[in-house]
Formats: sequence, C-alpha cells, structure tokens
Amino acid sequence: MNIEKIKNYNQKLLAVFGTLAVIFLAGSMLVTLIVFIVDIWPSGRDANDGLLSDEQTAALLQDNKRQQVVSYGMPHLIDTVNRIYVVPAAVQTLKMPET
Repeated sequence: MNIEKIKNYNQKLLAVFGTLAVIFLAGSMLVTLIVFIVDIWPSGRDANDGLLSDEQTAALLQDNKRQQVVSYGMPHLIDTVNRIYVVPAAVQTLKMPET
C-alpha cells in the first residue's frame, strides 16, 4: 500500500469534518445570539403591565368590573418522581375596565 495516498485521504477527510464542525459551531453561535437578542429586545408591551394596586382592585370590585385577565398555559412536568408541575401564567392589563 502506498502510505502517501492514505495520508492524503486522511488530510482530506479531516478537512471536510473540520469544515463541517466550524460551520456547525458558527451556526449555533448565530442562533444563540439571535435568541439572546430577541429575549433582551423590548417586546412593545405596555410599561404598566404589572399587577393592579389594592385601591384600584377595590374600586373595580365595587363596580363589579375587571381590568386584568389572568391566563394559564399547559402545565409542564419537571419532576416525574415527585409529580411536580410548572404552570405558566400570564397577566394581561386591559386598556379599559370591562364587566
């Protein structure tokens, strides 16, 4: 067998796999950067998107109205042994109180 052919083949194989690894790492870094930027970027939510104060809640209860809507997502099982779930919740503040 010719050792030079085997060396050339190994060099070409290493170059191909090295190039694929560099492309994969660059793509992974790009996706990670995009996800990071999307998480940090302001999403256009209203700055007053928190919970209402007790005074506002009391005034709305007297008029039998609501200004916030709480919605719950699908529970996610995080511990199968102890059966612990995480239930995502979101609070949406309405622009105008509704009955």
